[in-house]
Amino acid sequence: MDCWDTCTWLVEVSNGSIKRVYGDPANPYTQGKLCPKARYQVERAMDPNRPVQPMLKSHGYWKAISWDEAFERFADALEEAVQEYGPSSVLYYTDSGSMGLLKDLGLRFFRRLGNVTETIGSLCWAAGLKAQTYDFGLPLSHEPRDILNSRLIIIWGRNPASTNIHLLPFVVEARNKGARVVLIDPVRSPSSVLSHEVISPRPGTDGALALGLINEVLRQNVEDVPFIAAFTAGFGFFSESVKPYTARWAEKVTGVPASTIADLAREMATRKPCAVLMGYGLQRYYRGGNTVRAIDALCAVTGNIGIEGGGANYANRWIASHLNPLVPQVSSDSPKRYVAKAKLEDLASLKDPPVRLMVVTCANPVNQAPNSPAVMKAIASVPFKVTLDLRWTETCETSDLFLPVTTSLEDEDLYFCSWHPYIVYGERAICPLGQALPEYVIWRELSKRLGFGRDFERTPDEWINLALEPLWPYGITAGSIKGELVRFPGFPAVPYADGKFLTASGKFEFYSKAALAETGQPVAAWPVPQDSDGPGRDSDGQYPLRLISVRNIHHLHSQFYDKALSPKGLPLAYVNRNTLKAHGLQDGADVILESPYGQMRVEVRESDKVREDVVLTYEGGSVLAGKGANLLTPSGVTDMGYGARYYDCVVRILPGPDRGLDRETRLCESHVK
Repeated sequence: MDCWDTCTWLVEVSNGSIKRVYGDPANPYTQGKLCPKARYQVERAMDPNRPVQPMLKSHGYWKAISWDEAFERFADALEEAVQEYGPSSVLYYTDSGSMGLLKDLGLRFFRRLGNVTETIGSLCWAAGLKAQTYDFGLPLSHEPRDILNSRLIIIWGRNPASTNIHLLPFVVEARNKGARVVLIDPVRSPSSVLSHEVISPRPGTDGALALGLINEVLRQNVEDVPFIAAFTAGFGFFSESVKPYTARWAEKVTGVPASTIADLAREMATRKPCAVLMGYGLQRYYRGGNTVRAIDALCAVTGNIGIEGGGANYANRWIASHLNPLVPQVSSDSPKRYVAKAKLEDLASLKDPPVRLMVVTCANPVNQAPNSPAVMKAIASVPFKVTLDLRWTETCETSDLFLPVTTSLEDEDLYFCSWHPYIVYGERAICPLGQALPEYVIWRELSKRLGFGRDFERTPDEWINLALEPLWPYGITAGSIKGELVRFPGFPAVPYADGKFLTASGKFEFYSKAALAETGQPVAAWPVPQDSDGPGRDSDGQYPLRLISVRNIHHLHSQFYDKALSPKGLPLAYVNRNTLKAHGLQDGADVILESPYGQMRVEVRESDKVREDVVLTYEGGSVLAGKGANLLTPSGVTDMGYGARYYDCVVRILPGPDRGLDRETRLCESHVK
């Protein structure tokens, strides 16, 4: 699943049916423990109502069809679009609904088909990835166990208690050894129980806080001069650029007292090593890329890069960058058309040619893309839409052809993540239910009908071996890793410990020529928004609250969202007690959240963990049922990387049908309670 931990599961099977699933105690990072989503995954796979037959929409109604008819209809639609309008009339949309390596074969298929329209950026971590590419050359994090060497741990915009539970034992052990833990988050999440101090900036101001901290480090003369002189580039220009970002300036922007900023700056520089553990929420604003660049620069100025127990830990692309790619590179001789995932409604305005066919795999864009009303309108403009999925989603509902695919329990694949260094061969535990097929089979059968079947004749093991070819000298093949937990060779426990970075200069780059060329801004800064709406689109103050839509330990994006609904079946929204009073509401009231883009009915809950200017809810609810946060979120892209700006979302609370409920008990909710 698309989460940090990538647990190793053991599955007990009897008579072709799954009896139970439990964690593999041999995995040193997940340590035999699973979060609730593993159990839900099994429930979904074995659900007797799971759709497991191809279906075609005809005159507004769905009917079951055979795979032969489905392949024929799909192949005909592809050929018709390509022949009449060219390959760019086909849009291929894929994401991280499954993290298996073989899911890349879909993109391989469409690049073999021709110059189709693809998506650019991501809904998750794109701004931060691009930022760390500018700074380091490649985003790399320390191995999780290295946190035991830290004396100071800053959990910044990350809530491992809900999203990365296997990190918690390492934080607890480090704390027991004397490490001090600081949480920086607008919300006092469950991870606050691990922390000695919680700093709550205004939403979307993390970058300003980081710049203020850098200014204060330099003002106090506690920067790491030897590290800066030997291993960085562009510090002179950068140090001049941060002079306006004083602690007093940062206090006005963030709401964090200047004295707190001064204390933390000194602590980061003197209580070393300091590990900064960044989450993805802090870069889901317009200034998201600059925010991560500023935090990277803060770690570099204090000399917490390349040392045990340190690091600007955001993501780790080591494994992905050291496998043979299954997807061929785009030729520079053949310009490709892209549409940003964060502005998917733009597909309706694409011309010469228009999008005639949309294919979706491993994703639910109708639900997950920002500004769902505009996205649904744009997708409706596409004449024919195909969705491959293992459950019935909002995107399936708006499609014309549905193809049922297998779950990870019914398929073979290679799995790895951007947190720990292990790769796992996921073996098939049970036979596919009904007529569900692995995706690689679907691409193989389609390629036969389209005349390039030879390109897709490999078995799963052969595809995996192709990717693992760089590891053959270590004896690592698809066959050798089955049933084994394999540490990826060369995975650095401490990235850049040798002082050699993967940038053009070979150093950490405060000043990036690549960033200058691509964004117009060479160093981390506090840029002015380039679009007319600006962050939040709230120039007149009609929408005084910021909406933060987070993950819950019980669900992941639109998967298992029903587990996070209130007993009345409504999305939950948490607000501060004073916010409730200001609106004349009682705990448990039904209200309407309204943004400039739409409305959503919610059940409001009082929480002392939420700032007065914040509403916290959960992402992933059904937009077709009026329960999805993306009915409210804005489209638009971040300052770099084409990331989504979910948290540039301003809302107001309007009275609903029920202004309050007298309850003896309240739902015990995992994120803020």
